[in-house]
Amino acid sequence: GGADFVFQILTANSANVTAVSPGTVVMTTTGVGAADPDFYHFRYLIYYQCTSTTVGIAFTINHDAVGAGANAIWWHVTTGGAAATGLGDDVAAVVAGQLVEGKTVSLNASGSASTGVATINTTVCAILEGTLYAPTSGSLELKIATEVSGTAVRVTNGTTLYLTKLGNLV
Repeated sequence: GGADFVFQILTANSANVTAVSPGTVVMTTTGVGAADPDFYHFRYLIYYQCTSTTVGIAFTINHDAVGAGANAIWWHVTTGGAAATGLGDDVAAVVAGQLVEGKTVSLNASGSASTGVATINTTVCAILEGTLYAPTSGSLELKIATEVSGTAVRVTNGTTLYLTKLGNLV
C-alpha cells in the first residue's frame, strides 16, 4: 500500500517550539504503511534555527500505528575543529574545518539535543535518517523539541523528506 517513493517539502517555517518533550509535530506525511507490514528508509534534510546560541534542538520521528518502530541518527556540521562542541554551524570554515556530530533517535523519543548554534536565527542544516517499520497505514511525523524549556527553536521552509518503501521484509 502507498507509494514506493515520497518526496515532501515543507513550504513554510514551523511555529516556534518551546517545549522539551518530543511532542511538537512540524511535518506530517499521511498514508505511510499498508494492510501488510512495510519497512521504509527515510531521510529528512532539515533546516532549523535556534533563538539562543546556548540552547540546542532535538529531533525525533513518530508513526501513529500501534506496533510501529524506528531507529535513526541525526547529524550536523558543528563549530568544533579539534574537539566536539555540539553547536550547529551555519558557515563554511576557512581554517582546518569543522566536525560532523550526531545523535541517535528512537521512535517518538527525542534523545539528547544539540547544545546550540553559532548564530541565532540563522539556518543550520541537519540530516535525520533511519528505518521505519509501519505495521499498518498511518502518519509519519517529524517532531522537534528545544533543549531548554521556554527558548524557541523551529524548522524552516525547504526541509525535505525522502521516503523509500523497502517492502514487507518479515
